[in-house]
Amino acid sequence: MAEHYANPFLGRHMTRKKTKAGVGFEHPAKGEDRCGECAHFQAPESCERVQGYIQPEDWCRLFRRA
Repeated sequence: MAEHYANPFLGRHMTRKKTKAGVGFEHPAKGEDRCGECAHFQAPESCERVQGYIQPEDWCRLFRRA
């Protein structure tokens, strides 16, 4: 689960994204599943759960089929 923290400027809880190292990130993916098929992928090149540049052919342990 993503970590949550309070943002004093917005007055609500925000989600802190995980690092690629912390989720077993693979570029390119070694198995059949790909970020481009994941519910967390945000086209064209990001993820709602993982930090940084994410390509559709990547993969991590947070994968959840869309």
